[in-house]
Amino acid sequence: MGTFSEYYDSGQLMRLTPFVNNRRQGKLIALHPNGDTLQVAYFKNDSLLGHVLSYYESGQVKSEGFFKDGKPEGMVKEYFRNGQLAKELPHQNGKPNGLSKTYYESGVPETEAYYQDGLLNGTYKTYHANGQLNQEFETHQGHQIGCLPRVQHRRQTNFRRSL
Repeated sequence: MGTFSEYYDSGQLMRLTPFVNNRRQGKLIALHPNGDTLQVAYFKNDSLLGHVLSYYESGQVKSEGFFKDGKPEGMVKEYFRNGQLAKELPHQNGKPNGLSKTYYESGVPETEAYYQDGLLNGTYKTYHANGQLNQEFETHQGHQIGCLPRVQHRRQTNFRRSL
């Protein structure tokens, strides 16, 4: 029983990992080189368990998710440095399952995809940075099964021709 401490070359503390009977057990804390929190995670019998948070050096949340028996369970989220949501990926039994979304840093949707048992399965959509639909196609068991025509939006221009 004890805590294993790791250090950067500078001598700054990098990580504190608690052990019981040679297995990670309890709250792990990882630090950025500047001493701010990088990650907080909990272990039970050497497996991730519970809410896991990772941070940017600014202190802004970088990612968060819940783990059960060392595997993600429920929604795992990633964020841009500005705090805007970058990605949402639901998990069931450690595998992606459900509607996954990614976003541009502006908050506009970038992709939407459905997963089933870890494989793409269903409609997959991509969007332009202005939010307009770019492409849409179907997937089945991780493979693209068709492609709908690319959606194009043309700007209408009204002009007068002078003679």
